[in-house]
Amino acid sequence: METSIGSMDSCTSATCQDVGALPKPNGAVCAVQKSAMQPFNSSESTLGRHLARRLVQVGVKDVFSVPGDFNLTLLDHLLAEPELNLVGCCNELNAGYAADGYARVRGVGACAVTFTVGGLSVLNAIAGAYSENLPVICIVGGPNSNDYGTNRILHHTIGIPDFTQELRCFQTVTCYQAVVNNLDDAHELIDTAISTALKESKPVYISVSCNLAAIPHPTFRREPVPFSLTPRTSNEVGLEAAVEAAVEFLNKAVKPVMVTAQDVSTMIRYGQKTIIFLINNGGYTIEVEIHDGPYNVIKNWNYTALVEAMHNNEGNCWTAKVHCEEELIAAIDTATHDKKDCLCFIEVIVHKDDTSKELLEWGSRVSAANSRHPNPHDVWENNVSGRVLQQSVVHHESQVEEEAHEEVEEEAPKDEAEIQLKAMEFGVFSGPCMRTLIFSIFTLVITVSAQCLHDQEQLLLQLKTNLTYDSSVSTKLVQWNESIDCCQWRGVKCDLEGRVTGLDLSGESISVGINDTEAGGNLFRLEFLQSLNLAQNYMGSVDLPSGFGKLEALSYLNLSNTGFSGQIPPEFLSLKRLDVLDLSSSFYSSLQLENPDLETFIRNFTKLRELYLDGVNISATGYVWCNAVSSSLPDLRVLSLSSCYLTGPLDSSLAKLKSLSVLRLDGNTFSSQFPDFFAGFPNLRVLTLSSCSLFGLVPGELFQLSSLQRIDLSNNRDLEGSLPEFPSNASLQSLLLSYTKFSGHLTDSIGSLRMLSRLDLRRCNFSGSIPKSITNLTQIVYLDLSLNQFTGSVPSFNLWKDVTVINLRGNQLTGEIFDSLWDGLENLNFLDLSENQLKGEIPESIFFLPSLKSLHLSNNQFSGPIGDSVNSSSSLEVLELDGNYLEGPVPRLLFQLQHLSALSLSSNKFNGSVDLADFRKLENLTSLELSYNNLSVHVGENVSLSSLFPRLGTLRLASGKLQRVPYLKNHSSLMMLDLSDNELDGEIPNWIWDIEFLRFLNLSHNRFVIPNPPAYIVDLSSNNFSSVIPVDIGRSLSYSLSFSVANSKIIGEIPSSLCSASRLQVLDLSNDMLNGTIPSCLFGNNLGVLNLSRNHVSGAIPDSFPVTCDLKTLDLSWNLLQGQVPKSLMNCTNLEVLNLGNNNLTGSFPCWLKSLPRLRTLDLRFNAFNGNSSCSGNQT
Repeated sequence: METSIGSMDSCTSATCQDVGALPKPNGAVCAVQKSAMQPFNSSESTLGRHLARRLVQVGVKDVFSVPGDFNLTLLDHLLAEPELNLVGCCNELNAGYAADGYARVRGVGACAVTFTVGGLSVLNAIAGAYSENLPVICIVGGPNSNDYGTNRILHHTIGIPDFTQELRCFQTVTCYQAVVNNLDDAHELIDTAISTALKESKPVYISVSCNLAAIPHPTFRREPVPFSLTPRTSNEVGLEAAVEAAVEFLNKAVKPVMVTAQDVSTMIRYGQKTIIFLINNGGYTIEVEIHDGPYNVIKNWNYTALVEAMHNNEGNCWTAKVHCEEELIAAIDTATHDKKDCLCFIEVIVHKDDTSKELLEWGSRVSAANSRHPNPHDVWENNVSGRVLQQSVVHHESQVEEEAHEEVEEEAPKDEAEIQLKAMEFGVFSGPCMRTLIFSIFTLVITVSAQCLHDQEQLLLQLKTNLTYDSSVSTKLVQWNESIDCCQWRGVKCDLEGRVTGLDLSGESISVGINDTEAGGNLFRLEFLQSLNLAQNYMGSVDLPSGFGKLEALSYLNLSNTGFSGQIPPEFLSLKRLDVLDLSSSFYSSLQLENPDLETFIRNFTKLRELYLDGVNISATGYVWCNAVSSSLPDLRVLSLSSCYLTGPLDSSLAKLKSLSVLRLDGNTFSSQFPDFFAGFPNLRVLTLSSCSLFGLVPGELFQLSSLQRIDLSNNRDLEGSLPEFPSNASLQSLLLSYTKFSGHLTDSIGSLRMLSRLDLRRCNFSGSIPKSITNLTQIVYLDLSLNQFTGSVPSFNLWKDVTVINLRGNQLTGEIFDSLWDGLENLNFLDLSENQLKGEIPESIFFLPSLKSLHLSNNQFSGPIGDSVNSSSSLEVLELDGNYLEGPVPRLLFQLQHLSALSLSSNKFNGSVDLADFRKLENLTSLELSYNNLSVHVGENVSLSSLFPRLGTLRLASGKLQRVPYLKNHSSLMMLDLSDNELDGEIPNWIWDIEFLRFLNLSHNRFVIPNPPAYIVDLSSNNFSSVIPVDIGRSLSYSLSFSVANSKIIGEIPSSLCSASRLQVLDLSNDMLNGTIPSCLFGNNLGVLNLSRNHVSGAIPDSFPVTCDLKTLDLSWNLLQGQVPKSLMNCTNLEVLNLGNNNLTGSFPCWLKSLPRLRTLDLRFNAFNGNSSCSGNQT
């Protein structure tokens, strides 16, 4: 222990600040500098409100929630957002599915549940959203941040001290997971999670520690990394060239082609003489036979009128609508004679059920094929051996020179159904021009080699009878009936002898009926099955049936996300012909491989090529599982073992898997060095090892593999390495190294990664300049180099036509950013250059980027005025310019940015005056920060900011020469208000305490009289109250975290009602004129900082420090205290700073204080202690 005894007066330097007070721009003196709880500053906001704002900003208006004790405070903050509505649900699964449906309609959805008991309940819905590519934001209230790593067993968990259980369950069913148990990274994790959901169109998981939601932090005013949902526009030059090429092709065509609506308008434009037939049956007939649904019924347009609209009297066209054969013949005659010199469009109305038997049979076959799991070795036994002739448009000048049907290109295997396409065609000729019309009517003739055997049909019917499934969801079982041969049922495949060889019941919502009972075992009597897919059905956590082991002919078995639980039965060892085995789970799984273990389980699977066991509890050490896989499955191509409770180290025996192309091991705790042998896999395409606790050095050769397309090593915080020279034939599309210790320089060879679309090096240790060759990465969509040590200038990005996100925040970049850097970035919607050393004027062209929504340039050295050119169509929603040297009046262009929701101009040199009413066009404003400029801020006496800015949540006007408190009465969304360092006096308006959700209030350094404040953060220091603290003030502080009236001439006694402020963590009553004694109950709450210094408090220090004392700083110096230092102070084991100097304390010198384990600063000077003060043998 190192402590020091010294004068606390040394702390009154210009760099200090009042304990618990907000910092002042020029530094005010303080009593104690090193407080465990850092003082709040003017850029703070709460985590919960930050998350709420982010949800609103991406389009979420309703959050589907189920309350629990870990998320209650967070729900308070979500509820506080005026544009956010909490929809209470009966259970978590309902909430998840509601968010799923909401995302389908609104583009993004959100649900909020509690830890584990709620998180595991919502998993099935999140898994469904994952499979459907729906951006659902799953928010979970997590354990107190102080409980992580304590080995405590909490309620509402599964009874073990491992808090990562829930996280591992979500890792394979979400595209990003953010565990927020630290305020420093909270903003980055939350924003990245939300933006990733939008970018990847997948669910994400956000866990927020229950004690953090109400705490502010400076970064919570930053804006997110967004993802633009707007359509991309075409390149006009390229489009024009394509049109000309298409016209040339059409002029030479001798066979029909298919066209789109754009083609029709182009054909009219170029004077094409073409006959177009539109066959209108009111929907998608072929698709109906493959897979029926309401989406196959389309809104019936007036198509002939559509062509007229395209025509618009600027071309030559003729349209007709026919309903019978006679009308069709007449229309063809007109088109080939009277209207031969124009484009002819004939709409043929046919009945929606005009479908041949052959098409019905063919649709059933295609349905079965489309339902198969991807498997290169699983050949569709009913393969189409010919090609469908789809052309239906003929150029008038072409000549019939070949048959309309195409010959069969390859002979189908004899055990497959033969599908032959025959076309009946007719031609109409007119005079010497030889105008030709080909109208092809396709008849599909399917020759079925055999009918379903009776016993096979009966087994299938019995299986259906015993299954419980949702008929409204089912697309296969619901259509099984005896009127159709069972080999043509959806999901069923047969061989030539009519035996069932393939069964696909994936996604049929089956919940009951597959088990080892007599009734449930019908499935296992289908002894000829070679392919079985039951994926995406939930069986209710019943034991995995041993009956699967009877299906010894299986080469493909997919039971992923079926909800089976328990030990994988030893009967599975009989499945020796398996080529693909998938027992993975994207949500919580209780499958285990214990007896048999992994080694025994896979020993007989010598033909296995793909193995998916994600989520299965294997619980094996590196040597065991690595050797088991490599010795038994040497030809394995895909190995997916994410979140399998595997441990390290990763054994070199894995290097034997030379055919490996996909390796996924995310979410296991290897806690070992990164293996060099991964660089020796010649066919490796995908390697994902995120969140595996890996450390050591990653070999550069790994990144030089020409086959590698995706590598994700993110969130291994002790993993080191550097990026090598990349080969010219590199295939990398995604390089993700965020939150690692990768370092070094980016070389010019980065420019050779021409296929790279996503580069994420966030929070690494890279340095040096950003190479100019990076401009060659023309496929880039997402670039994040933030929080590194890059130097030099910002490179040009003007070749990145598809880029949506550029994040260079938190580096050491210098120089100016010129207009030319941003030319052509029409899709860029997020740009963050903040926290660098950039200088010069801000180019006006940035404000004219058409898709830009978030611009962050804060904390640089930009100077000069901002141009006043106005981009009336600007999409800007967030603009952060604070912390620069910008000057001149507030630019008028800012008053015209009608989409703006957050504007920060604080800490610049703007001058002149500004009236808050000038911003009246910014009706969507949620945050306005004008503090610490040379501005005179005005607000009219009768101007209601509640009316001007109904969504305003943050208003910071510190040091703005304000002489009137802005009228904010009844403002329903305001949570943060900073009016410090102004010229306000008199009584604080009573209505300010009626603002329902006000949580942060700073009125310090004014001349108010004392109020009774209900807010989370209350700083009323440096005023001139000259009055007593209200007796019942504790009731008003019931939700407050910090309260300061330091240096405000407070008189009277310390009210005991402060003891009832149970959430209070910082209490600063220093440098006032308080008298009386210290209430004995004051030490019994959760205080971390207590400062009563420089008052007239007398009496003894109460001996009432509880066993649960959480004090980190205690300053009682410069008072009139008497008696001995109380022994109960030993309960304050977290105490770091103790100042009892300049009192009248007596008794023996308290050497026993040396036992406080964390004490760093101790001041006992100028008291009346007796005895030896040297405390021999101890450092003090």
